[in-house]
Amino acid sequence: MSQLVSVIIPTYNVGQYLEASVRSVLSQSHSEIECIIVDDGSTDDTKNIADGLVRNDSRVSYYFKENGGAASARNFGVRYARGDWVILMDSDDWMCPETIEIQLTRARESGLESKVIVYSDFEVVWQDSGGMVKDRYTNNLSQMTKQQLIERIMSYEAGPTMPLSPINTLLSRDIFDSVAYDESFGGWEEINLFIDLLLMEGTAFLYAKTVASVYRIHGSNTFRDKDRMFDNYIRFLYATHNKDDSLLRYCVRIGPLLRNAIMQKDKKKFEVLVALVKSTRVPVYLFKNGININLPVVLRMIYLLRTVLPARQMLELYERVLHQRQ
Repeated sequence: MSQLVSVIIPTYNVGQYLEASVRSVLSQSHSEIECIIVDDGSTDDTKNIADGLVRNDSRVSYYFKENGGAASARNFGVRYARGDWVILMDSDDWMCPETIEIQLTRARESGLESKVIVYSDFEVVWQDSGGMVKDRYTNNLSQMTKQQLIERIMSYEAGPTMPLSPINTLLSRDIFDSVAYDESFGGWEEINLFIDLLLMEGTAFLYAKTVASVYRIHGSNTFRDKDRMFDNYIRFLYATHNKDDSLLRYCVRIGPLLRNAIMQKDKKKFEVLVALVKSTRVPVYLFKNGININLPVVLRMIYLLRTVLPARQMLELYERVLHQRQ
């Protein structure tokens, strides 16, 4: 395999962060790279910034397309990738200087040449509107089996704890001969792809010990559309269930989501969640260390009680039932 690495950076209206992201790629200790900027229909100054980067370094290329979402932009970039290795990173994140060298070395030492995914640790920083860092967290990982990675993904609760992300993975180009990002998703498409790869026969997931990239959380990329985020997570669970109906047994988020829907008397979300429970038998733990209540008829009774009881009384009632069960 060649050592050319294609770094694909999809971007949409975050021009103020693009240059730092691209320069973190161009300053890698491994210089045999191409940096592909895919502009997903930006209306800010992204094009002007990208044009300057293209003029200054022949390894940078820029493509503009109509807005189609992150999955569409990533698939677009993969089609133009010439390298045998691919990295996909967001335009407001940056890559640590030796990431590609360390991950390529890990892949080379394994002796594997196809269907290889190398993953590493990554850092998360929270910034205020002025760019000052308010907090930071390092997601420290280790070598895990494919089953362990699946369980870690499916048991995700909240926060930057996913083991696999576009910003911390190096993928052999041949992977995309048989899979692509599902463009029907408006979120969770990257995790959906990793589930596909984890279930695919012959793929190898290798851990390279280094902090690969820094994921920046700021006002522009904070996911404010909670309904859309909710809808895409439910879509992801249905898609995963259809691929392997045993995987949702590791899921722990449905209980808290149902609890919130019940307490807030959100009938729409409640019905969506109950339909998921009915179809997939996903576990429902309304509280940690509670009991599995994945029976739609029981959940409907609880919701009915909430319509006539204050939240405090509902919590007290649940605690009494739980205490009796113990």
